[in-house]
Amino acid sequence: MNLFWQIVIVEFLLNVAVFAGVVIAYAPVCRHTDRLAPTARRAVLTAMFAASTAVAMLLPIHLDSGTLVGGQVVLIGIAAPFGGAFAAMASAGAAVAAAGWLGESTLLSAATSAFGAALAGTLVTLVARRTGRADGYLQFVLIGGLVALAGLSTLFLIPDHAAAWSLLAQSAAPTVSSSIGGTVLLGTLLLHERRRYEMEQAVRVSEARYRLLADNATDVICRHTLDGTPIYVSPAVREVLGYEPDAFLEIASGSLLHPDDAGTVKNAVASLGNGQAATVVHRLRRADGSYVWLEASLRRVHAAIASEDDEVVSVLRDISERRAAEQERHARLAAQEANRQQARFLANMSHELRTPLNAIIGFSNLIKTESFGALAPTYVEFAADINQSGAHLLAVINDILDFSKAEIGPLEMSEDLIDVAAALRACLRMTRPRIIERNLTLETRIPDDLPALRGDERRIKQIAINLLSNAVKFTPDGGRILISVAVNRSGELVLAIQDSGIGIGAGEIAKVFEPFYQADASLARRFEGTGLGLPIVKRLVEMHGGQIALSSTPGEGTLITIRFPAERLQPHRPALRLA
Repeated sequence: MNLFWQIVIVEFLLNVAVFAGVVIAYAPVCRHTDRLAPTARRAVLTAMFAASTAVAMLLPIHLDSGTLVGGQVVLIGIAAPFGGAFAAMASAGAAVAAAGWLGESTLLSAATSAFGAALAGTLVTLVARRTGRADGYLQFVLIGGLVALAGLSTLFLIPDHAAAWSLLAQSAAPTVSSSIGGTVLLGTLLLHERRRYEMEQAVRVSEARYRLLADNATDVICRHTLDGTPIYVSPAVREVLGYEPDAFLEIASGSLLHPDDAGTVKNAVASLGNGQAATVVHRLRRADGSYVWLEASLRRVHAAIASEDDEVVSVLRDISERRAAEQERHARLAAQEANRQQARFLANMSHELRTPLNAIIGFSNLIKTESFGALAPTYVEFAADINQSGAHLLAVINDILDFSKAEIGPLEMSEDLIDVAAALRACLRMTRPRIIERNLTLETRIPDDLPALRGDERRIKQIAINLLSNAVKFTPDGGRILISVAVNRSGELVLAIQDSGIGIGAGEIAKVFEPFYQADASLARRFEGTGLGLPIVKRLVEMHGGQIALSSTPGEGTLITIRFPAERLQPHRPALRLA
């Protein structure tokens, strides 16, 4: 081994201590400057590499030409990929300054070697980053080789070319070997430190991000052991359960479970394998003693991620309102189904009753009119009573049948254009005998030029007859009934029926549209009926898109107003058949 090899090996080993110092200081410097501005952070790294280069100058390898090789040039070359171009140039400047301070006579050679190393490191780093090959071993080998060439090129500054070639032959191998070896060694160690720092930084950022999410999430995030002991709980536990997080961690969460739900939760946790998830709905006791419904999304976390033992991470969501809404919906559906069953039963029973009633009415009418011969007056009177009672019972059953159909589903409609005036006059002819019998005064305001109404004529007549029948029934003998129809300013068709009857109290007006409601519900009431007339009228009006309103004063009478929408009216009245 020649002298150059011995010098390089000894000096390189001495510079390893400087390398170790750089490696040890690199990660802490990065860690403590990560909150600084990028410029300030680069300045600190530049100062570290420049100071390390100056220290390395205390152990230089001198060639006869004044060339500096060894640790300082390795530090200068490696400063570019880990500190930036400015760090490399600053380190080269520090090396030259240290050489001048040490009294080196050939500062030109020192400057050429130092700044050549800085330029080599900067160029290789720039090319490696643009080609996507940064932070690789090939990059460090190239930097080391170029650094060695930069140092050896200073030999040609020697005036004696023969001496220069002789020194080059002796120093080339040890210089290249030490430069490449030192650069690869230092670069690998620094790269390891930087990657470890970046991983730590990523973990800190991730932890901060998830901590931010956990602290601000409205759901409760909880970590607990497999036996249910809580390890962590997010601040949302204050809003959901009323506990402070520290207080909640001191309580075994199993003791807060509703007794009926403890087995369900235990089985759900026991069924979890590593990485598996489950969802369970249960109740937990709040700090005030009440229970709240929660939906828990559970996941078992492996020990390598969480702690020494497996844990269960749960996200608890308050579903009390949703649970109450579901229960209310189920109760409502059950009630609707019960109503439909009841209505279906009534419809079937009504249908079965109508057939014999029609027979009773028909035969009693034959007897009453003595169609097949004269009878005793008493029999004729009894037949009239049977006929009247049968007709009344049939009307009641018809009301029940119509209402039952409306409860089960929408009533059928056969829409056509209706001559409203003709339809109302037909209804008046049907009720006129009772009006005359009660000595009532009937006043009508039905213009002949009313627009046609698109709707079901049979249903419109049913509305009018029901309202007229009510007006006749509740108006004392000698009273007054007014029926009017007109188009208002909004283009709606308004039908109004007013009577001077007994009236309705203010507290009962809203109830008269309820099925089976009667103001006088006693067995000895004066007025017969099922309480379905107005509810059926309301359904029929709404089927036509209309609205019904009732105003009344006890002892003075009642006014019922129906409005049919303007879009159901035709501007002209077609030629329609009269009812």
